[in-house]
Amino acid sequence: MNSFKLLLEKLDATLRRYNFDNYKKLQPPLPESEINSYLKSLGIKDENFKLLFSWKNGFDFRTEGKTRTQMFDRGALLTLEYILECKNDDKEDWEKTYIPLISTNDGDCLLFNNKKGKDYGKLHLYSVSALFIDNPASFYDSIYTMMETTIKAYERKILVYSSNDNWLYEDFEEFHRLAKKYNKLSDFWKLD
Repeated sequence: MNSFKLLLEKLDATLRRYNFDNYKKLQPPLPESEINSYLKSLGIKDENFKLLFSWKNGFDFRTEGKTRTQMFDRGALLTLEYILECKNDDKEDWEKTYIPLISTNDGDCLLFNNKKGKDYGKLHLYSVSALFIDNPASFYDSIYTMMETTIKAYERKILVYSSNDNWLYEDFEEFHRLAKKYNKLSDFWKLD
């Protein structure tokens, strides 16, 4: 078994243990043929992207309304259906190479960089409030480091989900230190 699949298993166990309320909202994976069809439509050939959706098909904000679902620092995994809808919207040229992946459902999201080159596979922060709109900042070095950072944050109680108020609390300073350690190639963590 490859290291990405092992990390996915660890992420699954981590979310079950520390954030089960939101974990159970994730949709089961689509059949492989459907996943392949979506990836083809999106122009994605990244194996880790495919493996992520072979694990779960994300969270559908359209069916849950304005429910705030938080599993990662910046929200929850989107469904392939929703991603394709977003991708098919009219986009600026720079946006065509970015694929929405994680969202808070309030405007911020993490975008998968699907453009070949030095930033390929990085996750970039698109945020109106942080002024990363026209030029989203690289936030995670890869899907792998996003999962790795998230697992460590739960284990170290940097991310703590409260079922009482359905909120994922975060120690922002500690998360910054942790993410900077695991994402040395991403620009966001170099900002101080």
